[in-house]
Amino acid sequence: MAAGLRDRPAPWAELETSKVILTVPSAAVRKLDDPVPVVEFWVHVLDACAELATAARGARAAERLRGGRADQRGVHALGYPIMTHLDVAPLVVDLPRLLAQGSWGHFHEMGHNHQQGDWTFEGTGEVTENLFSLYVMQRCCHVAGPGHSAVFAGGAGEEDCGVPGRGRQVQPVEERTRSWR
Repeated sequence: MAAGLRDRPAPWAELETSKVILTVPSAAVRKLDDPVPVVEFWVHVLDACAELATAARGARAAERLRGGRADQRGVHALGYPIMTHLDVAPLVVDLPRLLAQGSWGHFHEMGHNHQQGDWTFEGTGEVTENLFSLYVMQRCCHVAGPGHSAVFAGGAGEEDCGVPGRGRQVQPVEERTRSWR
């Protein structure tokens, strides 16, 4: 990051490309030496979402992720911008953690923003966006398995969520969908 820029007293920092705008508390970027890999990661995430939705890459306005107050229904809120609580905002620029663990909540909300009525039937609004979470977790973060314990019906939880050494093992999306092609 440019000398002196990281020490300015602004409360917020923005990292911006033509596809994504990340707004986080300035403290989250003060130790960030190079923001380019972070925004490249998020561009890759959005390209993966467009790929899964069979949409042209870059056809949409830049996706905006903003730390701040989300609505009371959860940690994240869909729409424009995608909102998160302040304690989740630093994850947006923590590339090692994103690559190792992903960010189910962010990917989930991006999935909502890519849902289409042609394949999101009544009652499945909280289902089809998880396809994006799963796809991005595997494609961009190389995290195999369900990615979130709530993916399994009946509250199967961690003991049966594909965690190595626990319960059933889950195949990567590419293996599960190969027969559909």
